[in-house]
Amino acid sequence: MAVIDRKKIRWVLREKLKTVPGIPADKFISAENRDYKPSSVTDLWIRETMLPAIEQKAATGMVQAYGIVQYDVIGAWGKGTEAVEDLAVSIVNTFEPGTHIVSQGIQIAIDRSEPLPGGPWEEGVWWFVPVSIRWRTYASTTI
Repeated sequence: MAVIDRKKIRWVLREKLKTVPGIPADKFISAENRDYKPSSVTDLWIRETMLPAIEQKAATGMVQAYGIVQYDVIGAWGKGTEAVEDLAVSIVNTFEPGTHIVSQGIQIAIDRSEPLPGGPWEEGVWWFVPVSIRWRTYASTTI
């Protein structure tokens, strides 16, 4: 039985993402299993992917969950990589290891954040740089 509310985790992480300097307006995000079309091929936008959270009972009796959220920073093909790379670095800096985010009654700790090698996506249309963020949280339980 899941003890950790993954919807809350996604929401809390997304709200933190919206505080990143340089994040485009609310039209910027493509969430999993939702159609998204940027308003033009010149826009920067972000594709969010939550990788499955793993839950385990800790020796303290708490349930620990940890997982990865990946933000793919995507920009227009042929426009250079600077804007995409700069936004990826801003995301990493906002989610620095040791960051604690408290919201919606939960606390999320950031263990690691890093940009991964970028490259073409839908060649001739987009260039992207993935940013991987490893997070963890705890919940009390009686299991």
